[in-house]
Amino acid sequence: MKKDNFYVALLCGIVAFTAGIVAVMFVISIHGGNVSALVRMDPLEPMAAVARGFDEDFVLLPEGHYDGVYAYTIAIDPIASGTHHDLIDYPAYRYGRAGYAWVSGFFTFGRASALPLTLVGLNLISLAIAGYAVSRLAVLFDWPALSGMAIALNPGILIGTTLDTSEPFSAALMALGLLAWFHRRHVVAAALLALLCLVKELFIAVPIGLLIWELTRGDRAWSTRRADVLLLGSTLLPLGIWWVYLYGVFGEWPFAQPWLVDSPGIGYLDTMFRAAVLSSAGFDQNQIGILSLCLVLVVALAIVFAAVRAFRARTPIDMIFLGFVAIVSALSWWQLLYPKELFRVLAIPLLLIPAVLAGYSGEWKGDATEEEADLS
Repeated sequence: MKKDNFYVALLCGIVAFTAGIVAVMFVISIHGGNVSALVRMDPLEPMAAVARGFDEDFVLLPEGHYDGVYAYTIAIDPIASGTHHDLIDYPAYRYGRAGYAWVSGFFTFGRASALPLTLVGLNLISLAIAGYAVSRLAVLFDWPALSGMAIALNPGILIGTTLDTSEPFSAALMALGLLAWFHRRHVVAAALLALLCLVKELFIAVPIGLLIWELTRGDRAWSTRRADVLLLGSTLLPLGIWWVYLYGVFGEWPFAQPWLVDSPGIGYLDTMFRAAVLSSAGFDQNQIGILSLCLVLVVALAIVFAAVRAFRARTPIDMIFLGFVAIVSALSWWQLLYPKELFRVLAIPLLLIPAVLAGYSGEWKGDATEEEADLS
């Protein structure tokens, strides 16, 4: 790797980390610098008493409930063997996305009071890693090394640092996993991608996209691809085993949430109709409605246009993006109507759109040169 590219990648990581720090500092500045405010715990919810039991200064926000509460709960009760999992709604669904909470909980070393700090700390470090790794990936595709700035400029990823949600962590895992795969560190890549799938089921699109690429590419004999295909397939096993375990605990599958799913494309049309209704309501609502209507339309058009381009299957990124499209096309209005949710849920698919549109000028070989692999 050229030194210039290395320093640019480092810069991308630093900028992403700094952007996350700034966002976090603004949020906690109105709470005396207490990072527990990022968990967004409502004082009326059952977990509030648990949080105050671990830390009497834990910040509780009236009507502030958000997904950080689930990460906090899962980190305390990681395999749903205690009593805390009974204190949250839709526990099977929440536990189906346990990866971020598990890693955050691991770094508390048994001190629950440290959990708010490890939740945000993991995300901030992930921003730096993601910015660096995306820049490294871009160079492999002959794109500018400054492409790593896409992490700092992606509001859906950045917002995770202010809500204790998994977007920065998943971006880092995905970027590192792909970088390891293309540099022929296939076992390391498989481990990272397996963990990525445990962070959110959406990311099964990554190993499946790579697997389809390996099955369909014609530049290598099947005997040399077979091991890679089996390894990629194995990345889905931990998620499957975990979901079977959760079914045994809760009596329902994590994905059994029909209110989050709609017929392909219908959820986007439904969202635009609901946004139009909001645009004619009171002041606060019409501000959301007017923005959401145009925002959802633009996002949908961008996804469709990029999906058409991705059918060229010029690079593995095309196959991964098509996997994401197959999943996010079935989103319901619950995840699309409010801009915060739209950007957060679609953070990674939107991140890939410039890569899909840029394509690749040469004949993609699927991994780095021997020299690049040695330097990684």
